[in-house]
Amino acid sequence: NPSPDFLLKNLRVTGEISVCEESVPFQALLTDVTEDPMLLGRPCVMSLVADGSRPLQLKVTYDATKETPVAEMLANFRDTNAIPLQAGNQEKACLQATLHDLAWKSRLVVTESRIQGHLALDSRLDQLEFSANEDVRPEIIEAANEVLASLRTLNATVQISGTLRKPSIELDSDIGELVASGVKMAFINQMEGEKKKLMEEVAEYADEQIQTLKNRFAADYGR
Repeated sequence: NPSPDFLLKNLRVTGEISVCEESVPFQALLTDVTEDPMLLGRPCVMSLVADGSRPLQLKVTYDATKETPVAEMLANFRDTNAIPLQAGNQEKACLQATLHDLAWKSRLVVTESRIQGHLALDSRLDQLEFSANEDVRPEIIEAANEVLASLRTLNATVQISGTLRKPSIELDSDIGELVASGVKMAFINQMEGEKKKLMEEVAEYADEQIQTLKNRFAADYGR
């Protein structure tokens, strides 16, 4: 069988790479590099594994065995370090949390100038808290934090499509809906509690006034 003039079957590489500003050891393998992939009939594959507190697994496949080349990238990443998260303005309204065991998996496919893929993110949430200045009613802040205290995980999916020059990115996560519905229920429950408390105070005040009137009438008629 005929074979390409140039064929690099296996190339192993070791060393260190920077992952989130941390130098970590890695091992990489590059296979089937050739100037004539159609003749070879196999795609070129590069796989990489990095260790450390942010382990990374990466696999890139470049398949040019057909008329239209296709590139695919698979990646698994995990960060065992605590990551502070802040959204908003601390002087007005701010949401703060700490992410633990952040993990994401992604798959991207590039065909000519088009891209298609997704990224799934999962993390454990700690110290999730909402704070605001005096412009926000304390009842709303209390209701929000009552809901946030029950949230323990963050899940999100990013869908990517379109072209390399103009990609379309859609973020899907249920945390916003959970917070909104939870705050609404907590606020309603809190208002019900305040209503009940107010009714009890009104009843107590009414009883006191009735007793005062009884005592006054008793005093007037008892002379």
